[in-house]
Amino acid sequence: MPAKQVQLQCEDQIPSALDKCIADTIIKVGSGIVAGGALSLVLFRRRLWPVTLGIGIGTGMAMANCQSKLNSTDVVRRNLERK
Repeated sequence: MPAKQVQLQCEDQIPSALDKCIADTIIKVGSGIVAGGALSLVLFRRRLWPVTLGIGIGTGMAMANCQSKLNSTDVVRRNLERK
């Protein structure tokens, strides 16, 4: 039996997209910290810059994903078409 796709109301689309963005940001920043920490311990003799670089890359990737998710919602698209 296929799962039913639930249509969200207009006022529920943006908070839903923001919730997904926050979860995605936490995952990407966390993986950046882990990857940077591993590189710092193994290759760079416990320097801080690989961890900082990992956090920055994770944040940038999360921001790009959030922009595309928020721009793809129907509410934003309708508001841009009105202007």
